[in-house]
Amino acid sequence: SDIPERDSSALQGAKDIKSAIGILADSGSFVELKAGVAPELVTGFASFDTLVAGVVATERGASLTPRAARKSASFISYCDNYGIPVITLVDSVGADRALSSESSHLAAELARLAGAYSASSNVKITLVLGKAYGAAFTLLGSRSVGGDLVFALPDAEISAMSPEAAVQFMYSDEIIGSGDPVAKRKELTEKWKSECASAISAANSGLIDGIIGYGEARAKLISALYMLWDKAQGDVVRRHTKLPF
Repeated sequence: SDIPERDSSALQGAKDIKSAIGILADSGSFVELKAGVAPELVTGFASFDTLVAGVVATERGASLTPRAARKSASFISYCDNYGIPVITLVDSVGADRALSSESSHLAAELARLAGAYSASSNVKITLVLGKAYGAAFTLLGSRSVGGDLVFALPDAEISAMSPEAAVQFMYSDEIIGSGDPVAKRKELTEKWKSECASAISAANSGLIDGIIGYGEARAKLISALYMLWDKAQGDVVRRHTKLPF
């Protein structure tokens, strides 16, 4: 009984990623897989105006850990194996820099994730819900790893590194030499967010295909699925081997 044009403005107040998925997908259709593994990233299946798609979604503001990268790479490989479209929802501050992640072969797992996206030939649609810093944006369904369509919400933040880190790296001398380093750092960080990390700057740079409003997000995802559906047509057959879950 759900309709594709349903208003999805409630997405703006969604505090966790499962609530966001519930707003975007057909009502009650989301089925999560492997909930007990790397809960900082959610995978599962949902229907969008009855079109079934796999969903890869980071928890709101989470880091990309080795287990999360492996979990998503395996799921993307599985979906590609049977020609199932993948919708990626991104709100992440980037790769986890904790010592535990570094000792868990973080770089290798991120490379595996990049390989899964770039090698898959199924439909891939990405929506940036909030932050997308560094590896989180590059590896989670971006244009550079084979994303067919990449959208962002109006207040999304897309940057090669976090604005705080970028400002410290680029303007450390200016901050130190100012009369009030704390205020100067804050000023430059806000300027970076508005001029270099905004959805508008990402669109101008060709990193995303468009900026969509909260209320139209569900309708736009469904429209994109219909537009790309020819890419997913054909008999559902096993195309290749896949990474183990």
